[in-house]
Amino acid sequence: MPKKQENSATDIYQLLQHASEKRKREERAQLLGSIGIKEYFEEGSISINKKACRGVECKLCIEACPTHALYWRFGEVGINEDLCVFVQLAS
Repeated sequence: MPKKQENSATDIYQLLQHASEKRKREERAQLLGSIGIKEYFEEGSISINKKACRGVECKLCIEACPTHALYWRFGEVGINEDLCVFVQLAS
């Protein structure tokens, strides 16, 4: 009696997601490398405390950001996640 083959269905969504994440990591490494910044964290997140932010009169976070991932846009601080290395600066 021949062996029964197991159904090894491929999850196309998972393959596409993996390829997208890989491409994003490669683009990030290339972008950070081109400006001479070392990758500190593979993953992380950043947010701006809008209650504490003094806006355009301050801009200390924008000036202190080592990768220029923070910028002023439409009355608030914007974040370019691709440039952000998630380094917490001392206040």
